Amino acid sequence: MKCNKVAVRRALHVAATESLPCREHEIEALNKFLSHRVQEVIGAPGAAYVSGPPGTGKTACVQLVLSQLSDQFLNAFINCTFVKSELDLLKRIAEEFNIDLAQGAKNADQIEKSIHRHLKRKNAKRAVLVLDEVDQLEGGRGQKALYRLFEWPLKLGDAFTLIGIANALDLTQRQLPRLAARGAANGPLLLSFAPYTKQQLMEVLEHRLISVGASGAFEASALELLAAKVASVSGDARRALDIGRRALEVGSRKRPASVLGPSNEAGESKVGPLHVRRILDSVFGGMQESPQLPLQHQIVLACLLILKRAPVKKATIAKIHEVYSGVCKKKRLTAVSRSELLNICQLLEAEGAVRIAGSGLVALQWDHDEVADSLSDKSLLADILRN
Repeated sequence: MKCNKVAVRRALHVAATESLPCREHEIEALNKFLSHRVQEVIGAPGAAYVSGPPGTGKTACVQLVLSQLSDQFLNAFINCTFVKSELDLLKRIAEEFNIDLAQGAKNADQIEKSIHRHLKRKNAKRAVLVLDEVDQLEGGRGQKALYRLFEWPLKLGDAFTLIGIANALDLTQRQLPRLAARGAANGPLLLSFAPYTKQQLMEVLEHRLISVGASGAFEASALELLAAKVASVSGDARRALDIGRRALEVGSRKRPASVLGPSNEAGESKVGPLHVRRILDSVFGGMQESPQLPLQHQIVLACLLILKRAPVKKATIAKIHEVYSGVCKKKRLTAVSRSELLNICQLLEAEGAVRIAGSGLVALQWDHDEVADSLSDKSLLADILRN
């Protein structure tokens, strides 16, 4: 089936969150928390504080769970980045819940009373207030509001639930302990989101591609490279999706057929590791800090050095694979396929170790010493060159 590039771009968009793989535990915890509010479980927390680094799925998980429970809760969502003061926040809350404030309600206490009266109406739907970027309420722009709002579940009971979302892991330790001295016996549920691992990022990307029938849009090695780099830097899924989308744009441009990676079932060229590497370099400012080259990459470099000494200045992928397969057989190692060897050469090109010409010929750019320096086992090169 032909890959719909528009559909793939949409699937890799940050906002496309119909499901969230690798966040099952967090979703289950949020579901349990809200279910306890519906069931009026005695002693269950009435507020939750969701924390974690950017791009770890905090807001998306909260929105997903609330959308699934929309028949049981009246939801309001406010980004605190744009809140100017405690009074401004309370007015926004009233607006989100469609509350007509009394004419005399001008200060924070008066507006709070109006909101409470509305939410405690007989047969009123349970309300959930989500405050994203809640750590922005610290300091002069609304620190008092932080204490006030986390007391609402105690005053309103199961009629009101508060969910705060922020990057800061220690907000409750710095601010909410003061609530205990003011009678808040039950602290909020603390739910921390860890950065995505390499394997989780790969699963997120693969899930998005499969959802639009485009599992073959990227080479496996390209997804692995993307996930490994982002996981090592931040574990930010939004960043990974953005890089994947940009790599798709680069991969969609016409390039010489000889240097394109393998094709999918429709005969279209896949997004390869070289496309991903270009975007990674532009995003992270180069990847010189990359770890030691994998063993297969090291063997390919050694084989290219053999061919260079033959002397064969440029070699076809077929010739390189022939020499490489012979080396692997002598070393009792499993050889990769010819298409996988091309992937390795593309990655080595991104490292500056080789150059792939428009005709598909591969030329080694490093000298003997540079190749030797890239090997984790210094005796490997000498052993390969002797045989």
